[in-house]
Amino acid sequence: MILDKVVDTFDYYELENGGAAQENLRASIQTNGFAVLKGVFSEDEIGRMRQQSGEFLLKRGIRLGLGRTRSNVAADMEELAWVFGHERILNVVLWSLVDASVVYTGHSDAHMNMVAGWHKDSETRYGSYFSQPCIGVDSCKVYKIGIYLQDHSHNNTGLKVRRGSHKSSNLTDGDITTIHSGAGDIVIFDVRISHCGDLPDPIESLMQKMSRVLKGRDPHRQDPEIFVRAREKYVEIRRNQQKMSLFFTFGIENQFTIDFSNNNMKRQLRQIELSGGVSKTNFPAELSERLRQMNIKLLTFGDTKTVRARPEGY
Repeated sequence: MILDKVVDTFDYYELENGGAAQENLRASIQTNGFAVLKGVFSEDEIGRMRQQSGEFLLKRGIRLGLGRTRSNVAADMEELAWVFGHERILNVVLWSLVDASVVYTGHSDAHMNMVAGWHKDSETRYGSYFSQPCIGVDSCKVYKIGIYLQDHSHNNTGLKVRRGSHKSSNLTDGDITTIHSGAGDIVIFDVRISHCGDLPDPIESLMQKMSRVLKGRDPHRQDPEIFVRAREKYVEIRRNQQKMSLFFTFGIENQFTIDFSNNNMKRQLRQIELSGGVSKTNFPAELSERLRQMNIKLLTFGDTKTVRARPEGY
């Protein structure tokens, strides 16, 4: 049962004081399945992320959901190492998973203009990322951080979640909450929560149907460039800027997090390979060093053990 008194929005700098604020943050994630943190990044930092992510996605992004996406950007895009290893981001992770051994799963994504329906990040169309049932299991603490690189405070195009739905396998359970995040805010959420991004309007739904027909049944084929470019123009007319976001995932050091890391990383690297791209499996020295300094471990992939994060070359 969801308790109304459990707040879901926090000021980052109040959380720095510790105590009840951090306890309430953990209560929101555990009860509601998510929390919003205000004022984590400056306007200049968000502008820098938009420029770096946008240039990368236009050159190397995969065309999916009428937009562009790229997995594994924490490894493949050295320019973004400062984001994933940012002190304020890692503080949020540690406050959320206090008194636990914390690991970075390796997952990371950059998105631009993608349309997506309701789903859980604990699974794919082929099944669960976990080797055992995860719904209702308190020891499953795998959390994703989303950074939205534009203002959603006055529109309905930000992240939508079903409150408390990380405790249910049914995608229709939980009251819908639209998160009106501002530029510089972040959202941290349980990977089991039901959520969606931009839902298509009638014109975009038509584009989706036409794109599916042209690319055929193969789920690994990319959307035709013409529809992705058409939607970029459409978004620009409606909102004056492209919608962009960054995601990455942490968890406590146990089998749930190891399962998520191994299966999600296989999916990421396979997706890039099928699109004709090449991806790295080592992380930039700057990111590895920042994780080490914050006592956060880095999972090795294709294996069931963890290693302490370290700079490349050690």
